Amino acid sequence: AVETEKAPEVSRRYLEKLEKLIPAQMFDVAIQAVVGGKVVAKARVKPMRKDVVAQKILSHGHSGDPTRKAKLLEKQKEGKRKLREIAKVQVPPEAF
Repeated sequence: AVETEKAPEVSRRYLEKLEKLIPAQMFDVAIQAVVGGKVVAKARVKPMRKDVVAQKILSHGHSGDPTRKAKLLEKQKEGKRKLREIAKVQVPPEAF
């Protein structure tokens, strides 16, 4: 049993460990520590980054126009939003 005053710092340490154990996904993963229905600490597993704009530039050999870049980034953002809705994050057994 952890005292209520120490709960945020203890849970923050646990979240840091958990953050290292959970592999990066294609989207950011929020982790929360809750004590008595109240969020006392929050961490985030940063997403893997894939530069779609750079891939297009390399494949075509030129810089391309800005509206095309904006369109690509917008499509990527939309795809990540959809993925976040349906995806399940696998927590490795070592975390428990």
